[in-house]
Amino acid sequence: MPEAYIADYLIEGCIVGELKAMAQLAPIHYRQMDTYLTITGYPLGLLLNFGALRFFDGVVRRVNNFPYGTPPYRQE
Repeated sequence: MPEAYIADYLIEGCIVGELKAMAQLAPIHYRQMDTYLTITGYPLGLLLNFGALRFFDGVVRRVNNFPYGTPPYRQE
């Protein structure tokens, strides 16, 4: 993975975990997760926002050709 794109957590080779602590997620956070999913090829991403009023409202699930994902980006 290129050094500029480092996810918070890579779990069991299939889930990208990204933690935030903001009142509300912005569109750039969703795009960031999509980029991590594309680079890693993982099929599932979870955005966990600890700054939401209720934690349940801050959990976002993003998919990348679930259940198989895509081929990971390889930098030659």
